[in-house]
Amino acid sequence: MNERCTARASSPKKKESELSNSQIVVIATLRAGGTVLHVDTEDIAVKANEIAPGRFTWKKYPDQINIDTVRKRLWDARKCGHLVGSERDGWLLTETGAAFARKYRRMLGAEKTTRLSLNERKWRRVEKARLLATAAYMKFGSG
Repeated sequence: MNERCTARASSPKKKESELSNSQIVVIATLRAGGTVLHVDTEDIAVKANEIAPGRFTWKKYPDQINIDTVRKRLWDARKCGHLVGSERDGWLLTETGAAFARKYRRMLGAEKTTRLSLNERKWRRVEKARLLATAAYMKFGSG
């Protein structure tokens, strides 16, 4: 493994400035939904820039994200075993990558969440009950 893999953040209390860029993109992949579906490189770049503002931007144009920097760190994270995928197919976290990202995401601050309206919460509750009562779920639950 390369040195980016072994240079690990030893404590979840570290700040984003103490994490490597490869580690930042792993956490960004989690925030972009990379545990359940393949995430596009550009979506990860945006999340990485939210986590560490300015770290993945051009020097001359600091308001623009340098996609090449993000792309290189994604490949580094793949070599470390934290990600699978490619630029064409998108990126997905491995079990190791997901565990790492969950461990360190809290120290980077809370993710932005939106409050659901009363109607949205009610719809979700009804929809969940409906799905749990389907024959397909019953079959799945019984093995």
